[in-house]
Amino acid sequence: MLFITVVIRNRKYIMAGRGSRRHIHKYHKISFAGMQVFACALSDCTHYMPQHMEAMIIGKASYCWECDNPMVMDEISKKMDKPICVNCRTKKIELPANLLTTND
Repeated sequence: MLFITVVIRNRKYIMAGRGSRRHIHKYHKISFAGMQVFACALSDCTHYMPQHMEAMIIGKASYCWECDNPMVMDEISKKMDKPICVNCRTKKIELPANLLTTND
């Protein structure tokens, strides 16, 4: 088992290293204790963002659920259950070429 030594106010604390890892999270919304929270979907991570701190999710790095590329969370992705990046959002909005031509 991995142990981590943390020093807080000149006191040493030894903790078991089974908390959230330092990595880019893959955020998604889950129901936790009766409220919606953002949590990391990676199997070896226990990180979640409590609902009262949800405003802090803006600007955080996350993996896109469509393309798996790193992205930065913004106001629009904050409202999604499984956030996707700006590039994937614009792909979904684009119209097929045959709909763009006019039949005059």
